[in-house]
Amino acid sequence: MSSLSYNHTAIAGNLTRDVQLRFLANEKSVASFTVASSRRYIVGDDQREDSIFLDCEAWGRTGEVIAKHFSKGKPILVSGRLRQDSWADKETGKNRSKLVLVVSEFAFVPDGRRQGDPALPAPADTAATAPATDEPPF
Repeated sequence: MSSLSYNHTAIAGNLTRDVQLRFLANEKSVASFTVASSRRYIVGDDQREDSIFLDCEAWGRTGEVIAKHFSKGKPILVSGRLRQDSWADKETGKNRSKLVLVVSEFAFVPDGRRQGDPALPAPADTAATAPATDEPPF
């Protein structure tokens, strides 16, 4: 019996905090950050919003570029594989887990600000992507 398994996810949103870049003993680098993504919808006369917060990590050059160009509040599109981390809570002893997106690709995206508004800074170059690939991020 054959089993199909595919683990790839893409999410667009804003960074909830500055990127934390660490260098490990083996000289590998890893960037950690959280992306918040919201969905707005209408139920009857009420406008509602659901938000998710996804922890992400990017290794090597990818992480270093993200740490250099992104900070709290900046929009980003990231894609990669989901990894489930599990541990025992030190205080309660209960098993805990969370999903982490291990980033393989990212893209700069527009920040939603109107261009030409002197009260707002101009958005960064939105055409740049890293790393460059011929495949879409999804």
